[in-house]
Amino acid sequence: MTVPSVTTEQLRAVLSGPPENAAPWLQLAAEQGLPEAQTRFGQLLLEGRGVERNPQEAVRWFTRAARAEHSMAMNMLGRCYEL
Repeated sequence: MTVPSVTTEQLRAVLSGPPENAAPWLQLAAEQGLPEAQTRFGQLLLEGRGVERNPQEAVRWFTRAARAEHSMAMNMLGRCYEL
């Protein structure tokens, strides 16, 4: 599996636009194994921003990113279980 190389500036640019434009990019990067994208895509799914709301799928992405020791994903996963 190849993890894409993404700069902070590229990620910031993607996230600064409308969520419906960011969602496909984040999904692709998430599928390629980028924990930050997995977490951000999970947030979109959880909130239904730019994509259809799907909390179960959000938990799946948070779990994958949390296994990669992404602290924000660990927090989001914990919050999902809490709520």
